[in-house]
Amino acid sequence: MNEQEVNYMSSLFLGASTLEKRDLINLMPNKIVRKYYIRHDIPKRTGGIRVIYEPCQTLKTVQRRINRWFLKDAPVSDFAFAYVKGRCILDNAKPHVSKPILLKLDIHHFFDNIHFESVFDIFKSLGFSENFARLVAGLTTVDDYLPQGAPTSPALSNLFLKEFDEEIGEYCSKNDIVYTRYSDDLTFSMYRFNPDLVKFVREKLGAFGLELNRKKSKIICGPLQKRVTGVVVNNKPQVPRSYRHKIRQEMYYISKYGLDASLNTRNITDKEKHVSCLLGQINFVLQINKNDDEFKKYREILMTPSLDNLRSQLTNLLN
Repeated sequence: MNEQEVNYMSSLFLGASTLEKRDLINLMPNKIVRKYYIRHDIPKRTGGIRVIYEPCQTLKTVQRRINRWFLKDAPVSDFAFAYVKGRCILDNAKPHVSKPILLKLDIHHFFDNIHFESVFDIFKSLGFSENFARLVAGLTTVDDYLPQGAPTSPALSNLFLKEFDEEIGEYCSKNDIVYTRYSDDLTFSMYRFNPDLVKFVREKLGAFGLELNRKKSKIICGPLQKRVTGVVVNNKPQVPRSYRHKIRQEMYYISKYGLDASLNTRNITDKEKHVSCLLGQINFVLQINKNDDEFKKYREILMTPSLDNLRSQLTNLLN
């Protein structure tokens, strides 16, 4: 390592104990890192378990510094919309509005198949020496792959697929196809279906050690509702009617019975968490349509310092 990299390494571990520094620096070939993570098994809506590895505070601090110093300004593809400052779900959906054919593909076990050597190559491509790149790759992987839950994994996943995005984007531009990627969700829209598209995508993914999840591949044509990352794109970007209705119904019951009684009937004990979740759903609606006065009022009500006056405010709004 050169002098600058030695200084970087010293700064990365600022605040860590001597034992933690020794353990973390000796990660290669990355066998003891697991003890610095807390594993969370999150049930998926479609069945199965999503494994999240939450780094301990020391490792999380180190990874955040890696993000801030090395990854934040690294260039990503124009076709990638997840985990990029200034880009959002709405930006990912807009290019597909009013297209008659929508093809949705999913990368199978995305983070699990981005391995240590690939992360090592990413840091080398950023101009670091082999020794430094290997150390930092060890600090951002667990058991040889990117852990979901680490602050560095999203940015590294975008850098890993930058070349793939550019190749797919170039192919699509030549064939009158719109392409965007949001993490492991690949979306294509077009006026005429290209029978070679899926084969081309599968081959390019294979070159990166990835494969498609056939169970999540879907093509939607004609007047059927088309959604891209939760946003309906048939005529204009909008939140599904069922999503809005569910929020409106929730606010109605709160106005009719009061917040506490409404939650008690459903055995919901964490009032603050529930309100926070509801507020997040409302903010999603406003992210897609920032001028929705009804949902702006819902947000205003839920953000009041006291929850005691929810009932009277909602009654006045909904009557």
